Amino acid sequence: MRIALFSALTLLASFGAMAQEELTRQLWNSEFIGKRPEGTGAPAKPPTYRRATPVPQQTAAPPPAGEATILGLTLWRVRPAKPSDSGTRLLVLEPTGNGAGEEVPERLNADTVLAEGDRVRLSVEAATSGYLYIIDREKYADGSLSDPYVIYPNRLTRIDGNRVSPGRLIEIPDREDHPNVFTIRSSRPQQAAEVLSLLITTQPMAEVKIGNQPFRLDTAVYQEWEKQWAAKAERFELEGGAGKAWTPQEKQAGAGQDAALTQSDRTPQSLYRVSARPGSPVILEIPLQFKK
Repeated sequence: MRIALFSALTLLASFGAMAQEELTRQLWNSEFIGKRPEGTGAPAKPPTYRRATPVPQQTAAPPPAGEATILGLTLWRVRPAKPSDSGTRLLVLEPTGNGAGEEVPERLNADTVLAEGDRVRLSVEAATSGYLYIIDREKYADGSLSDPYVIYPNRLTRIDGNRVSPGRLIEIPDREDHPNVFTIRSSRPQQAAEVLSLLITTQPMAEVKIGNQPFRLDTAVYQEWEKQWAAKAERFELEGGAGKAWTPQEKQAGAGQDAALTQSDRTPQSLYRVSARPGSPVILEIPLQFKK
């Protein structure tokens, strides 16, 4: 009897996990890709994503369609272009403004461990309309964190440039920034990661001051935001996407507000699904891990 009961429970758990996977697949198809504008080209092959986080234990009924926030993020590592490259190139602006060179951005999985000197960029796309803010903190080997700084938007960001909507691609840093890439540098030997917190709100945040330099956010204020809006997310990685180069469509969509990715275009490398109340701000933490 015990064996039969155990088998039945195991079978139910398996069915529950399969149902959760099927629900998630439907959600990213209908609530992410389906929110983009329709394309004029041939329909793209449906993407295949693999789960990168454990299936959450279902303590309650899954949120109905429309009550989950799905965020797409692609981490890019840029490298000098080669004559044999077929990928679209990025004009990388040097911090001194004395020169620029063509480099090729390649996709990375979100959990890729970065090395000192790696040059990286981010692109962000949301399945809902809102406003994007990015808070940066250093994380050290003992688990402690530095003060939070708002690194996006800034004064170089185009007007309404931090507004997100389906198909609209936001690049961090902006292509016009000097430099327009992040170079991985540890501020001290104990630094283990850079933690980026992506905050999406329905309305602009008047309390966030925008300047030429990163804005130091009061730690108590950020901790209060975390209490209200921080959420754990399920993460999925696009199979066969890592190592793929920037596409012309991604380059065009990230250049300004007049172009958007369509249902026929490539989807983000990493998808995050967060259960949240409709209209509620969401904070999603993205740790960029450093090699020891």
